[in-house]
Amino acid sequence: MSFSIVIPVYKNKTLFLQNLAHNYRFIKKQQVIVVDDASGEDISEAVRKKYPDITIIENAQNMGFARTVNIGSKQATGDILILFNSDVKIINDFTPALLQRFKEEVNTFAVSFIQIEKDKTEVGKNVMEFSRGLPHHNRSENIRLGINAWAEGGSCAIRKDYWDKLGGFNELYSPFYWEDIDLSYRAYGQGWQVIFDPRIIVEHHHESTIKKYFSQLFIKEIAYRNQIIFTWCNITDSRLIFQHIAFLPYHSLRLLLRGDIGFTVGLFKAFMKIFAVMKIRGESGKVTREGIGEQDTSCQGPSQVSAWSHSPDVACT
Repeated sequence: MSFSIVIPVYKNKTLFLQNLAHNYRFIKKQQVIVVDDASGEDISEAVRKKYPDITIIENAQNMGFARTVNIGSKQATGDILILFNSDVKIINDFTPALLQRFKEEVNTFAVSFIQIEKDKTEVGKNVMEFSRGLPHHNRSENIRLGINAWAEGGSCAIRKDYWDKLGGFNELYSPFYWEDIDLSYRAYGQGWQVIFDPRIIVEHHHESTIKKYFSQLFIKEIAYRNQIIFTWCNITDSRLIFQHIAFLPYHSLRLLLRGDIGFTVGLFKAFMKIFAVMKIRGESGKVTREGIGEQDTSCQGPSQVSAWSHSPDVACT
């Protein structure tokens, strides 16, 4: 079983090169693909000079996270596709745990890792719920081995043939956010699962690039827009659709009264993509869900789990 590592890069050259120098000892035996998303900082030349064995792809124009990763994945030849953001620092050898997980559990779509934040908080395991007409994501209360709601696109490993079957990330979410949740949701619809394995540890200071190069208002607008687009693309249960429509004006008015225009602008931007959403809904046979959330992910022996309310019995070892 072989690995291909895709690293999407947008600006933040110094941080990326520092992390690449640290990570190289862990990844030098694997196929490594760096995709420069039109950074304009001579990143490709710097990588070629020091790491001639790394494949470099340069986007002619800025494509956003989803499309940049998709471009890199098309060059990947490994059985397992590993995604690392440029702000990720690998702490330990990930190969033994990944080999065990993917070899022993054929329905494993992806494996996610412990991610250490700047304040030393350990994150990476998440839950989802649908309330007041929208899906919401939160950190799990435990970081034990178990089912995860989604594989975070900035640091995870994905079975390549399953990735190909799903068509990779939905590029409608460009430039960032919710594309990894959407991918994992579609994977669960195929009967696959995402496993959180705390044996694999990385240091990942989330949003270190996004917050540096995009305004807080723009980030908020995109987050709201993609939360809405996810709902439109994936939710098929009639009761949830009615709830979603009923609560849209509520959310817009509530946040406007608090001086937050992000949701209203995000809703408008989502409507600008409505025809693309309709095409996706028409082409995909989505699995109806009553809701999404976690019940038990301890995985200390066979557990009844419900990462997306579709509850298989899963034994984690």
